[in-house]
Amino acid sequence: YASMLECSAPTSPSAAAGGATALPLSLSARCSALSRTIWRTVSDAVFWRLLLFTLFVLGVRLVFRHLDATLPKYMQRELGMDVAYGAVYAVNPAFIIVSVPIVAALTAPLNPYGCITAGAFVSGASPFWLAALPPSYAAAVLFSVTLSIGEAVYSPRVYEYTMLLAPKGSEGLYTQLASIPTYAAKLPAGSMSGWLLETFCPATLEPGEMRRSQVMWLIIGLTSFSSPVLLLLFWRCIHSRHVRERIASADMPDEVPLDDVAPQPTDGGDDAVALDDDGGTGGGGIGANDGGTRGGAGDDAGNDDDDDDD
Repeated sequence: YASMLECSAPTSPSAAAGGATALPLSLSARCSALSRTIWRTVSDAVFWRLLLFTLFVLGVRLVFRHLDATLPKYMQRELGMDVAYGAVYAVNPAFIIVSVPIVAALTAPLNPYGCITAGAFVSGASPFWLAALPPSYAAAVLFSVTLSIGEAVYSPRVYEYTMLLAPKGSEGLYTQLASIPTYAAKLPAGSMSGWLLETFCPATLEPGEMRRSQVMWLIIGLTSFSSPVLLLLFWRCIHSRHVRERIASADMPDEVPLDDVAPQPTDGGDDAVALDDDGGTGGGGIGANDGGTRGGAGDDAGNDDDDDDD
């Protein structure tokens, strides 16, 4: 809030007009500017649609946290304490580093919301490998690869989609809104992981008791798969006509004022046109009539002929 106060603080008009260093006004003026910024943000319907979109993405972000919180204990308890969990985990960052630039280039012309939904379907379905197959390295690798493919498709487009909707001056606020699922997923994922491991994949077994790890991953898969389903069901609500219009306007380049365009230097040729300060053509410019001769060039040519005759 202190940074927002400093950035949005109005300055003294007299100081700005006099060329002096602009000093922020009183604390009350800063709070007034901040309150106007907050009100402008919360009164924007696109902001609430984006907030709903952020909440829906939380489910698919949970499965990424289970890669850290649940998969290590699961592999140790099912495959032994000397399991090479690091090798399985390394599949995700290695795949992301290589694939994100390629996928981003291939999907650049596509609708960002559609890419997010499609990628969320892929990542959300990744836990079903562990639910369908018995505990093994192959099932864990398939889980990590499928999760990485979906993440490479949807994760970069989440920030792009957010920035396309951010009004001018509120980019920082909307960027933090896009980061909410990454950090908000940690708390429920940790609590959920502890309960699931204790219930379906305990460290020690009573006589006659068996682990039900596949049920655990089925629950995780249903939780993560809820994100793409909700994104698809609420497509028209979130990606509304107003949102599409704002994205279209964000894609349009800003117009450059003509006064800001510096005149290009001429090469001195016969077809060069020199602009004077008023934007008109000076000597050597194009004549008033399209079929007429160039004034400056004709006069110079005549003087040269007189010199030759002399």
